[in-house]
Amino acid sequence: MKAPFYGWVVTACAFVVLFLTYGVQYSFGVFVPAMIDELGWQRASLGGAFSLYSVVYTSFTLLSGKLTDSLGPRRVIGVGGILLGIGWVATSQMSSQWQLFFLVRLRRRARHEYCLHSLQHDRC
Repeated sequence: MKAPFYGWVVTACAFVVLFLTYGVQYSFGVFVPAMIDELGWQRASLGGAFSLYSVVYTSFTLLSGKLTDSLGPRRVIGVGGILLGIGWVATSQMSSQWQLFFLVRLRRRARHEYCLHSLQHDRC
């Protein structure tokens, strides 16, 4: 039995990672009603956090590409992973709306800009 071409294996893995990541990313609206009930916040506040994420995601794309080119993907992805872990731990302790805005920005920036952007541009 002949082994599959390695390029197709890499393509399949990238597809699965991006499919799951963007599925989670854009499922935010599914969790909004539960977050409103649990936290007692307004829908506008939660939507504002997602809007902030979108602006940060777009604005840092060029910076993360430049950092990946200059520092290399291993360093950039490593820093992104550390920031992502800090963001998840801090999110579990969140108690007010300003923390939501700050932590969503930190987590999303770390995950997408530093980790996924480097992977999407085949620099690993």
